[in-house]
Amino acid sequence: MREKILSYLLPALLLFSSAAVFFTGKTRDKGMGKFAGNNRIGLVKIYGLISVLPSPGPSIIGLRGSDKWGEQLKALRREKVRAVVLRINSPGGTIGACQEVVEEIEKIKKDGIPVVASLGDVAASGGYYIAASCDEIFLNPGTLTGSIGVIMGSSDWS
Repeated sequence: MREKILSYLLPALLLFSSAAVFFTGKTRDKGMGKFAGNNRIGLVKIYGLISVLPSPGPSIIGLRGSDKWGEQLKALRREKVRAVVLRINSPGGTIGACQEVVEEIEKIKKDGIPVVASLGDVAASGGYYIAASCDEIFLNPGTLTGSIGVIMGSSDWS
């Protein structure tokens, strides 16, 4: 009898938790601009590799990478927040993805909204490129940062 109850309870629990993750993630991403309001400061967290492609593995939560951050910045711009803080903790990423984020930052700045970068453990390459487009950059003494650009080795086989 106990095994029969567990055989029904376990799949039901799994289904319930999957649905909770799905609906919680959807509301959080879509409601980003609404909770910020025009008398508040917006926060966008740029963590991990910066890429246009989604993170490895399936995503039932929605957009990831530069698409997600771009949508969050657009929402904050529509809501006309007083300022935007970018919390960056990234070793960098692809130039195209970084440019998409920088373009959204430039649009926010044209609207007269100040944008501030707060650097975490590391903000190198593309992470620093995004921070450099902000009005101000704040970092800890231990933050590893810098290195805009790409080093590409080549061979001369002649």
